[in-house]
Amino acid sequence: MKRIVFFLFIVFSLLSATAQSFKGGVRVGLTASQLSGDNLSGYNKLGAYAGGYIKFPFTEIWSLQTELNFIMKGSSNVVNLSASNPYLYYIRLLYIQVPLLPKVQLFKNFELELGPAFNVLFSGGEYDIYGRMPGRKPFRWWEVSGIAGITYLIKGHYGINLRYEVSLTPIRKADETTPYIHRKGQFSDLFSISFLYQF
Repeated sequence: MKRIVFFLFIVFSLLSATAQSFKGGVRVGLTASQLSGDNLSGYNKLGAYAGGYIKFPFTEIWSLQTELNFIMKGSSNVVNLSASNPYLYYIRLLYIQVPLLPKVQLFKNFELELGPAFNVLFSGGEYDIYGRMPGRKPFRWWEVSGIAGITYLIKGHYGINLRYEVSLTPIRKADETTPYIHRKGQFSDLFSISFLYQF
């Protein structure tokens, strides 16, 4: 928790020092995610996505956007718990996310974004039908990911954003407690949709 507080303090200090001519906004949406090396496939883990952003325009076309988001990632199987032999397995990861995204205006209302994000894990676990699974390899407290997305703005204030995000660093390393994970570690990727209001 101390690392998270210190990290947020640094972020807000940098933003307040550089914020001169900018636009700001808030966003809320949903994620659909999956993890590599869990013997499951499909974007079955749904989660929440919310936060705010500051956009620094350089020209009429180019800008740089930094954000502070809450984002849920993970993995889940689709299961019927009323079956005779029910099976449940899921991973839930809660992150504070700080993207740094160069943006280019393609057309009048469309913006393309591409850049990195630094994610700080503040809660994460692996669960089955009996609850949290003991003896599992812990998840790393940080992650670097890459983001590609597009935003459609409506009347300059309202908008819809679609994104794809993929881990550039493993969310945890493999060991004997997680034999199904690739030897390079476990990675995440997700799609998100969010609705935004720009001030």
